[in-house]
Amino acid sequence: MAENLLARVGANATAFWAHNGHVMAALGEQAEYRDAGTIGKVLRQRLGPKYVTVVSAWSRGSFWAETVAWKPGDEVRHAGVIEQTLPNLGPGTLGAVLSRTGQQAFWVDLNSLPQTDWARAFGRAHYQWGDAGWRVDPKSWNTDVRDALPLRPGADILIYFPTISPARFWSDPAHR
Repeated sequence: MAENLLARVGANATAFWAHNGHVMAALGEQAEYRDAGTIGKVLRQRLGPKYVTVVSAWSRGSFWAETVAWKPGDEVRHAGVIEQTLPNLGPGTLGAVLSRTGQQAFWVDLNSLPQTDWARAFGRAHYQWGDAGWRVDPKSWNTDVRDALPLRPGADILIYFPTISPARFWSDPAHR
């Protein structure tokens, strides 16, 4: 995907919108993440500091996803994509940490944070992000510690929204 994007835009400025785990230039410093290939990793290697990752976090809201059971023996329901309303405020979630600020939507340039113990700890702590992709298991939502990722070194800018609403499906008027 990164090569396709680069072939289309070359050196021109552009925005690439995808899930946090896809755009991050690195998923973490531990061994199991070092070799993980992300679109962001390829773009950072090819574009250097011209590639800036913008990731988002939230605390409450809804999103569209198919309900899928992850545990063996659970019923698998392929009922199509539905509106899922799941909290992102539990222990270990980035939504819980950021909601404590009491602020409404804000952004943080992670590269400009002071090099203090608290800033390094904030960037390197592993958080559940509330990422679902196209499917989610509500029973195991934000419970697998292996899904927790740090902000640094892969993210440059963090945007926080206390509440998200489900995306609207776009229908191209030219293809109706």
